[in-house]
Amino acid sequence: MIKYTGEQIINEFNNFRNNQSILKNILEELRHRNTRKMVALRVQVVILLKKNDNTSRPFFYFTGDQLNKEFKNQIDNQNLLTILLEELEYRKAPKMKELKKIVSRRLCQMDNSK
Repeated sequence: MIKYTGEQIINEFNNFRNNQSILKNILEELRHRNTRKMVALRVQVVILLKKNDNTSRPFFYFTGDQLNKEFKNQIDNQNLLTILLEELEYRKAPKMKELKKIVSRRLCQMDNSK
């Protein structure tokens, strides 16, 4: 995918959200974007790709660094953190085990504050 502006990427996403091939291209372009808006869109694209693949791991293709960024960017989003925790159940790297503990603690804090 050629370099697009954030708005162009959003338009592509909205126009072609049912096209797996285009969604994969959008995801590749979004891997290089770190604004909140683009990170949130990346999550939406991954979730859509996974829904269409009938899998239950929307963060399957995320690297450890990307999972850390998702945690930091979505620290108050209980639903997303629950999905992230589920993904971390599959990760065996020491840093991912540590992130799993952190996410779990954060979810407990959120439950206790209700």
